[in-house]
Amino acid sequence: MKILRISFEGLTLAGQLLEDKAPKICRALWDSLPLDGSVTNVTWSGNMLRLWVKIPEPPEPENVSELQSPGDILFVPGWNGLRFVYGPAQMRGPAGAHPVPRIGRLDGDLTDFVKLAKQVEWEGAKKMTLARG
Repeated sequence: MKILRISFEGLTLAGQLLEDKAPKICRALWDSLPLDGSVTNVTWSGNMLRLWVKIPEPPEPENVSELQSPGDILFVPGWNGLRFVYGPAQMRGPAGAHPVPRIGRLDGDLTDFVKLAKQVEWEGAKKMTLARG
């Protein structure tokens, strides 16, 4: 099992990759670590942050889901970067709901993460780093 270490505004979280369900995307992400970027709020899709980074895109999506849950880590083909779900959400684009690959899960209590994530909507982009755990 591959573990991520996520650093966000002084908070450190762990997450695990769903290698058994999305092996190609997880490998591409793992091979790209460490990653640094800005996160912005994706309020159009609900309670979700977007980490603006480039990850090599696999030829086909894996482990695609239509609804997302708090703690999900998503990869969005064609729009690159990662999404971190912190509340009710459904990935949406200009044409409406948009099923996307679920590639990981944040571990543990998300209370502090949710508080920081909600600040992004009002305060603007913040830095996030992903590294191997």
